Amino acid sequence: MANKTVQKFCLLGAAAALLLCILLKSWGSGAAAVTPNTALIRCNADAAPSVIYGDGPQMKMWWSSNANGSGIYYTASQDTPVKVLERSDDGWDSFRICNPSVIKGSFYTNGQAYTYAMYYTGTDQTDGNSSHIGAAFSNNGIDWDKYARNPIISSDKTDSDHSGVGLPSVCISAGGQIIILYFDSATGKHYTAVSADGINFTEKTPLVNAPEDEYSTDIAYSQTEGKWYITTQSSISEEIHIYETAEGSLASKWEQKATLPQTASEKQENQSPRWTRYSNGTIYVESGSGYQYIYHGHTQNSARSVYTTRWEFAVNGDRQGWEAVNITKDTGPVEGFWTFITNKENPHLLSPAIELPASSYSTVTIRIANQNTDSAGKIYFKTAVEDFYSEDKSVSFTCTAGGGWYTHHINMAANKKWTGTITGIRVDPVSEGTVATCGIDFIRVIE
Repeated sequence: MANKTVQKFCLLGAAAALLLCILLKSWGSGAAAVTPNTALIRCNADAAPSVIYGDGPQMKMWWSSNANGSGIYYTASQDTPVKVLERSDDGWDSFRICNPSVIKGSFYTNGQAYTYAMYYTGTDQTDGNSSHIGAAFSNNGIDWDKYARNPIISSDKTDSDHSGVGLPSVCISAGGQIIILYFDSATGKHYTAVSADGINFTEKTPLVNAPEDEYSTDIAYSQTEGKWYITTQSSISEEIHIYETAEGSLASKWEQKATLPQTASEKQENQSPRWTRYSNGTIYVESGSGYQYIYHGHTQNSARSVYTTRWEFAVNGDRQGWEAVNITKDTGPVEGFWTFITNKENPHLLSPAIELPASSYSTVTIRIANQNTDSAGKIYFKTAVEDFYSEDKSVSFTCTAGGGWYTHHINMAANKKWTGTITGIRVDPVSEGTVATCGIDFIRVIE
């Protein structure tokens, strides 16, 4: 477990921008666009954004920053950021506070009822060691009261040689219990614990299936899928990883679904990625696109990226980052179908930039209606090692003609170069158009 004991939860070092698909968007709504990391907030050393969707008309974000001294900041939509939680004048969190995780529910503490709870890392040491997890409560997400008996979680082995505990992420279960996931640097392990009141956590359980040399940064539960989504950052390579659990428990196997290296720009040293979640901590999935959003901070500002392996084209005009080449009469998706005329040689669709582990995904599935007489379809791909399209990185398939809708499953693993990280996909429905219509219902990459 190399380097586990030297992680400084509150020293905002570089990690990585994350995601399976780097489809970066501005804070507001709108179609996805393939762009560099899009600035949302400008502070100093932004990190660990906790984002809630669906709690009122505006999206809400809390994050940690070193601007004007260590603290937790807040904004709704793109309002001016305001500091909402300060480090204490003395005591366990008097040097730095960071890594907030916010949920909404019913809480009673300090002799008062509250509707929001925030869990955060704090330390009084300048080197970031001896950190603990504390709680604060609010009724509007802006005015916070720290729990009078903080900290609520500490390491059993906290000393000057270890960071202690940190990186809390919380979620409210269907039964109303609060589940927390955190990392203990002294033991080099991830733990879960549960609480009925948001203060007293019991059933502390080490997670034996959590990856080594990585720190969990956020969890989000999918009630429809019955599994957890987890983001982590590596302690040794500055990569960021996405995991999904095999079952409905965090103690079940963590299956790695995506890996991204540190982004190219020197200003995009991203860290502490967090999911966009509903107020109880369940994962938010955008209607129509099926996108899951992840926010991440770095030394200049915050940005968001998209995690997806499916392009459903369900929103009118939204090509979801795909580009049409050698195609005419392309108005984009309409009522769930993307139709166009293929009247040139090599008509094709180019995917947005992606970071897809070939070991986790082997099949491209497409639903197409083809009115051309030609039926010679082909899927090209790029890799991190060979970041260009070529004939030796392609798999052919028969794109059934006649105009009916057919679903084609193309086994990309049949090509020995489908390995490592896939960085792009090109879909050629036919080799040569015959001035006829083609339609795309969806494009998916599956296991």
